[in-house]
Amino acid sequence: SSLLISQLSAKMVRAQTLNHDRLMEMDMLRRFLSEQAIPRSLSARIQRQVHDRASIKTPLTFQEIPSLSQLPASLRHDLVCSVFAPWFLRHTVYFTWCLLDDSLILTLASRVAELEAFSPDNEIFGRLNEAKKVMCIQAGATHYEQK
Repeated sequence: SSLLISQLSAKMVRAQTLNHDRLMEMDMLRRFLSEQAIPRSLSARIQRQVHDRASIKTPLTFQEIPSLSQLPASLRHDLVCSVFAPWFLRHTVYFTWCLLDDSLILTLASRVAELEAFSPDNEIFGRLNEAKKVMCIQAGATHYEQK
């Protein structure tokens, strides 16, 4: 029973800290908009957009979990392969290549693949941005329009 109380107490403190941080960030935003004399209607739209985006939970990436960098190389390699190998094997080209060389999937997953997460309304492709990587959608959808 004391363990349950201490766990609940720890969760409450964490929730209060997270809420405090969000409130401070929104307060700074309101102050900035006020100091810059931003029109009230634009200020309201900006605050709504910031609030909406802050509530969106995007999937975590390897870079967002610092403790993963402390894993031994072999264990990190196994983790990366576990994340990316199923994706590669779902695609005919990679699947065929892997039939020819069964170590290829491990090489692709551990050396080439990178996990990124995007929120709705993120601009992934810019008009004048040079293409530096291939983007493969694991979940969700994109909308592309050329203006």
